[in-house]
Formats: sequence, structure tokens, C-alpha cells
Amino acid sequence: MNDPHFAFIFASYAISGAVIGLLVAWTVLDYRQLRAALSRLPPRDEG
Repeated sequence: MNDPHFAFIFASYAISGAVIGLLVAWTVLDYRQLRAALSRLPPRDEG
């Protein structure tokens, strides 16, 4: 931890991890919302 660039490297990893976490959360929430919207649609007639 005596590296003069430690703070920059740590901040870069922290910000990248936060962005990836937010993208995963956004994808999961969007998936749940779309599944709920699709479940409200009437079934398709395949006749």
C-alpha cells in the first residue's frame, strides 16, 4: 500500500464495481417488470 497510485487504482476498481452492480440491478429489475407486463397479456391463439 505504499504505491503512490494506490488511491487511483482503488477508486477505479470501486467505481467500476459500482457501475457493474448498478447495471446488473437495472437488468434484473427490468426483467421482472417485463415478465409482469407479459403475464398481463392475454394468451396467444395459435389456431
